[in-house]
Amino acid sequence: MKKWNFSKTVIALAIMLFNVNAFANYVIEDRFVLLEDKYKTTEPLRPYGHDFFVDIGAWISSNIMDIVNDADEASKKTDTTEQLTAATALLDKYNNTE
Repeated sequence: MKKWNFSKTVIALAIMLFNVNAFANYVIEDRFVLLEDKYKTTEPLRPYGHDFFVDIGAWISSNIMDIVNDADEASKKTDTTEQLTAATALLDKYNNTE
């Protein structure tokens, strides 16, 4: 029979608790503020008016095309009740996402 190793068990439990705590503390607003600060910090480091024909800064989500397609489908509804239902479903689908 294999001997039980107390120290390995304690380390494994500590790692699991740390990971659960990290996932529980994820707040989408904090993530947005962090990204906003990052972009505002790097923006002054770019050369101002140098070698840029048009200088555009944009923040887009990785699933922007999904959002655009869903919004396009929701806008094609003819009935007011269907439009409201589709708009609510669209907002619910992308609630708490970046």
